Amino acid sequence: MNLDDIAWRMKDKAWFGKAIALLNRRHTWSQTLWSYGLLHGDQVTLGEYLRHSPFADRCGLRLVSPVLTLEPVERYAYQHLEYAPLVNARAHQVGARPKILNAAFREQYLRFLKVLSYQPAPGAEDKLALTIYLALQDRIGEAIDWFTRTDRAVVRRSSNTITSRRASTFTGAMSRRRGRWPSPIRRRESTAGATGSPR
Repeated sequence: MNLDDIAWRMKDKAWFGKAIALLNRRHTWSQTLWSYGLLHGDQVTLGEYLRHSPFADRCGLRLVSPVLTLEPVERYAYQHLEYAPLVNARAHQVGARPKILNAAFREQYLRFLKVLSYQPAPGAEDKLALTIYLALQDRIGEAIDWFTRTDRAVVRRSSNTITSRRASTFTGAMSRRRGRWPSPIRRRESTAGATGSPR
C-alpha cells in the first residue's frame, strides 16, 4: 500500500494523530505523512520528520533544540574507536609543541574536537573521551585535570554500556596514577593503531 494515497486525510488533526500512532505501533514510516507534523504543530512527529530529511544533514554534527536533536554517534557521523596497544611510538616529544604522529589517531582526535565545537560545553561523556584522547598523547597532567572535572556518576548511568565500561576502566587507571609521573601509558617501540571497529 502506498501511504501517500491517504495523505489528503492527514489535514484533519484527529485523524492525523490516530494514523501516526497506528503507524508507530507497526514500525512503519512515511516521510509524506510525518511532514504533516508541521501543519499541526506536533513537535515529536515534526522532529522525526526532520531527523530523516536532507535538512538534518545541513545542521552540523550535533544539534539540540526543542524540535530536533542530532547526535553524531547515532547518525554515524562520528564513532568512538578503541586503540590497541595504548602506547606511543616515541618516548620523547618531537619539537617544541606536542604533535600527534599517528595520522589515523590525529584525524580521529580532530574529528572529536569538531564535534565539540557544535555544543556550548562538553558533557560528561565528552569529558571522559577527552581524558582518554589526552592520555593517548601522553598529556597526562591535562588528562587528569579533565578527569577530575568529569561527573562519573552521570557516565555510569549512561545508556551506552561501552561508555560505562570505559568509565569504570579509566577511573581505576587515573585514580591509581593521579599526581604520579611518568605517563600511565606504557611506552613501547610500536605504533598505536585503531582496531578498525567503531565503539
